[in-house]
Amino acid sequence: MRRFAKQSMAQFSSQLMQSFSLLATKQTGIALWDDPTWRSCLLENNWVGASWPLSWGGPGWTSEQKFRWYRACHQSFEDYVEPPEIRDVGPCLQRWGNHRGRGLMAGITSLDVRWSLALFEGSFTPADFATKLASSWRLSGSKTQVRFALRADRLLVVAKQGEKFVLLDIASDTPGIEIAPMVGLAGDVTLAQIQFNDVLVTEEQIAGELESSEALRQLCYQTVSLELGRSGAIERQLVAARQQVEAGVAASAEFSSRLAELEIALQALVIMEKRVVAASATDVPSPIPWSLLQAQGLALQLEVGELVLDTFGYYALPYPDEISLHNEGPIGSSSGMTASRSMLRATEQVNYANLAGDLYDIAAEELLSGADRVGMHEKIATE
Repeated sequence: MRRFAKQSMAQFSSQLMQSFSLLATKQTGIALWDDPTWRSCLLENNWVGASWPLSWGGPGWTSEQKFRWYRACHQSFEDYVEPPEIRDVGPCLQRWGNHRGRGLMAGITSLDVRWSLALFEGSFTPADFATKLASSWRLSGSKTQVRFALRADRLLVVAKQGEKFVLLDIASDTPGIEIAPMVGLAGDVTLAQIQFNDVLVTEEQIAGELESSEALRQLCYQTVSLELGRSGAIERQLVAARQQVEAGVAASAEFSSRLAELEIALQALVIMEKRVVAASATDVPSPIPWSLLQAQGLALQLEVGELVLDTFGYYALPYPDEISLHNEGPIGSSSGMTASRSMLRATEQVNYANLAGDLYDIAAEELLSGADRVGMHEKIATE
């Protein structure tokens, strides 16, 4: 029985990789979701919300299938990322949305509506929550680190109304909303700052409610939660570094030793991921808190990024200054820019994850607070 299950999973992974290879798309990052062939592939196979349960409109995959899905995506597509409507907004509406909020899911599952979740602020203590919906139905405040806000048709805004927190469905072009792009370390724009200046909303725009500060905290954890299979992205980088070694570009003994150590560390990360996957399929609490696993994964990704940069050198490090760089041609191999951007994006991911609290502190809290809380966060992370 175990052998049959292993063979089935291997076949599942093979089918995913084959389907992805037939797409022949060169899109990376969020641009992949604008590719017609990728969108058709997702819709035809019911893969839009790959990590969602059946009740949400997802495929209802097991944890093992989800794990293999994300590994395949990270291995097949450079800088793979899920858009906020899939990663953040859909799960938020399913957990805390009202009847109208859940009705918004149709536009998400059909990939017709692009969303962003406006959640984080400069201070995230619930008592200091500054974005508020007044009794006059005017929304004021600001949000920071809003993912892919510039592409969003609609915003799901978390605001304080009296003593509760509400989810507001607001069109991104509503009068009074100012969206300022935040140029990332890699020179691209993934995040944005949003200002709400007496934005008029109606009661019908309330899409859900967070009944307590604890629910607000759960939403924070969900937003930066673990994506099992991210080891696939690290593997892509290590394969590129290994190719440089085999080509004789980076043949020093020190470099080869560092590469071998990181390849072993990657295998350890994969084993940790598989342990979480195996535990999630049973009633036994996971031996590894999701936050600790995520912190380990990000730390390894940074180490690998440093190694890859050492392999290619700091070739064409992206610096968003067209005046200084307009006469400079490419230096080094074409993989140099990819290596640089991967390293800088990993740094940004660490900074973004820390918005919800230091991941090691979260892991320590989970370990000390008992299995129930660990189980709760594992459920959030793997659904």
